[in-house]
Amino acid sequence: MRVSKWAWAFAVPSFAAAMVLWVMAPRPDTQTAKGADFFTVVTKRGDDVKSLGATCAPKDQVRARFRSSQRYLLIVGVDATGDVQVLYPMGGISSQTLSDTEGLSPGSWELDEKPGTQRFIAFFSEKPLAVSDVTRVIRAKGASTPLLPKVNVVEQRCEKSAP
Repeated sequence: MRVSKWAWAFAVPSFAAAMVLWVMAPRPDTQTAKGADFFTVVTKRGDDVKSLGATCAPKDQVRARFRSSQRYLLIVGVDATGDVQVLYPMGGISSQTLSDTEGLSPGSWELDEKPGTQRFIAFFSEKPLAVSDVTRVIRAKGASTPLLPKVNVVEQRCEKSAP
């Protein structure tokens, strides 16, 4: 059986639209915090795009999806050595004002080659948070999820393999 050129013209855009909907659709394995704030990490390895699982690998591309009624969002990554990196807003010194209640982080981040637990922590708040204050709390809490007054905190983790 031969497929017409018109069938391909409709099949390719339909497949692309389905992939966008798949990435954006809520899944049962996503994380939510009190107050209906939502945060999940999506990974891309080659052509494979999926929600962050229990394991991850160096060079994986990661991106955050979020939904919140809060005014501000700060996302940090914490590697196995305890190094804290601001992921959203990229390189910022305080949390970012949200212009929409739902969205994707602009751009993606590439996981480094340090093996061990990789943490992604989202801080949803009504007032801006200083990165220095958040970093201090993360270091004081060690491997526990950091808690701040009047801030919804959602964390996801994966075990990153050695390169």
